[in-house]
Amino acid sequence: MSSPQEVWNLLVNPARLPEWIRGAKKIVAANGYPAKDGRLSFRVGPFRVVERVIDSKAPEVLRVQVDSPLAAVVVTHRIAAQGAGSHYEKSVEVEWKGFWRSVLGRVVLGRNIPREIARLASAASNGRPSDEKG
Repeated sequence: MSSPQEVWNLLVNPARLPEWIRGAKKIVAANGYPAKDGRLSFRVGPFRVVERVIDSKAPEVLRVQVDSPLAAVVVTHRIAAQGAGSHYEKSVEVEWKGFWRSVLGRVVLGRNIPREIARLASAASNGRPSDEKG
């Protein structure tokens, strides 16, 4: 089991991002991350993703905004102590850009969020991502 601080440390460590975000390949830059207004830039497939921190309260809340050609997305990570470990929640708010993109985005986004949470939990509990495929 991992404490909220241990989960936070994993969540905000750019070098470990590819362990729990499927498809994240290369960290391009981390300027001031995870402080408020800090930025993290990385690649997911052919896309460059830039996260801007809009709220950061270690080790409880990290809220980031991601703008892309497909959508404007706000992702909120919440971590709380639970027994000897932690409870982690992830919520995603999406403002789609174009109808056809919303259909594609809903399929991809909806499929990957539970996997990302499972991979983060696995990495936090044993230091490695789960072996889950697909």
